[in-house]
Amino acid sequence: MAEITLKVGQSSTHDLKLRPADATQADGIALYVKPFASGYTASMVIRRKAGNSFNGPLIDTLSSETSPSRINLLISSSTSLPAAGPNIQLVWTTADSLALPNETATVYGTLKIKKTSTSQVEHSRRISFEIKPEIK
Repeated sequence: MAEITLKVGQSSTHDLKLRPADATQADGIALYVKPFASGYTASMVIRRKAGNSFNGPLIDTLSSETSPSRINLLISSSTSLPAAGPNIQLVWTTADSLALPNETATVYGTLKIKKTSTSQVEHSRRISFEIKPEIK
């Protein structure tokens, strides 16, 4: 599980590498990160943990379908070549981060990547976030 630090009142962009299930080995050495082809959307709901459940109170929602997009899928027309960099960006503007609770908290989100044509979730990854309060 990845951990990302979010600071209340501060804009931030976080680059992620998601290795899709159909990624293959390059030169037989290591799995590479495959860029997404067009035709995918992404969403994430971030919540507090309630006991053993990840369905606690809602903290934030992100989507690739909002304007401006809060999840950017880095698209490539060639899905056969290895990608050196990240293939997903999570974005918080200053206004987005000011809407976070102004307290130290660990919260969790599940990033879901859907194929647009079928609406089926093809990739899913749980991510933990550490919220740091703004000092006033």
